Amino acid sequence: MGYFEDDKKRIEEQIGKTIKLFVEAQNYYDNGEYQQAAGKFRLASLPQDVSTEYNWGVCFAHQKEINDHMKWALYFMEKAASQGYQSAESALVGFYYGGIDDFESDYEKAYVYAKKAAVHENSTAYLVLAHLYYEGKFVEENKEKAYELYKKSVKCSVDNNQPFAYFRLGMMSYMGEGTEIDYYDAREYFEKYISKIPGYKLAEATARYYLGVMNLEGQGGKRNLQKAYEYFIKSKQDDKDNRCEYWIRNTSFSV
Repeated sequence: MGYFEDDKKRIEEQIGKTIKLFVEAQNYYDNGEYQQAAGKFRLASLPQDVSTEYNWGVCFAHQKEINDHMKWALYFMEKAASQGYQSAESALVGFYYGGIDDFESDYEKAYVYAKKAAVHENSTAYLVLAHLYYEGKFVEENKEKAYELYKKSVKCSVDNNQPFAYFRLGMMSYMGEGTEIDYYDAREYFEKYISKIPGYKLAEATARYYLGVMNLEGQGGKRNLQKAYEYFIKSKQDDKDNRCEYWIRNTSFSV
């Protein structure tokens, strides 16, 4: 889980013990042992400000040994988001789009929180909105809108931390989905994607395959058989895909 790894250690050190007191108090309360619950709740000291509510949400998300930990994570995250806390909005976008642990994806909530976060030009929000429009989930499929949202996602990302948006832009530019076919853009987007070491082997193999084709055919730039061959070889290593075999055999005679 990677939505807030930078915050995880600091937050767990600060409030991990308090979280456990809160859970104990809630268990007493659920069992009708109100006196014991009251004592534990006093010790737990519930969050009094929006940033602490967010921190509690983060901490609960990582406390997998606690029953219903994601229920409480979402409860505190949503409390923080209802007050316009941007980090909470962004985290909820990822939670609801991708699903996590026992919680399945909820595309309606993902859309709602993504719209809120997008007001602040949040790159994750733009990425998820782009996915929803591209895939036609909760909203009507709209490839043109998806294309523009993917572009906004990479424009607003810090240190280009939305590599998959580059991949999708490359595919859409190459295939003419939501935009006109543009091999120059496709080549640029694919090259940016593989330079980010994204970790999605199938997508990375696909990007290298199309870069191989474009270098072989001179699409979006000069023809370069050496590069084409290298892209095909690496694509096959990433995906073990037989589609590269023909090109590898034929380009190997020319390099």
